[in-house]
Amino acid sequence: REVAAHAAALAAQLKACQDPPAALSLAVPLIVTRLLGKAASLPGRALAPTIARLHTSGALSDSDHQQLAAYHFKVVALLTASSGNGDSSELQAKLQAALPAVKALVGVSSGDTGPGSDATAARDKAPGEVVDERGDGDGGSSPGGEPVTGDGSL
Repeated sequence: REVAAHAAALAAQLKACQDPPAALSLAVPLIVTRLLGKAASLPGRALAPTIARLHTSGALSDSDHQQLAAYHFKVVALLTASSGNGDSSELQAKLQAALPAVKALVGVSSGDTGPGSDATAARDKAPGEVVDERGDGDGGSSPGGEPVTGDGSL
């Protein structure tokens, strides 16, 4: 299936990724893909609303939401500091230290993305559908920038 291949590709990329911003941009779409059974691609501006929506929909526990939202906040701070020529080495080190926990939250660090895993079972519940959620005006996001899927759910 296309969706399974998409999820597997995201998981493989995330497993090998050591860059915190890139890892976050892989982790959130991977969560969405597994939960909805729909391939997801998200722009950076859609990560925070998607993380919040995953929490309010019950897909993320309070602690997982706090962890992912805090990581996102620090990634944004890192990118802001990096673009302003500020010293971001301490923040980079904190994000690097927290990266294994983010990967574990998504279920990638243990490598349990294969057949029979909980992630595969959750992913296979919904019919596969590729959804463009780039937020580029092609119907992939709402006017407010929140990602939407083909059936309007997240």
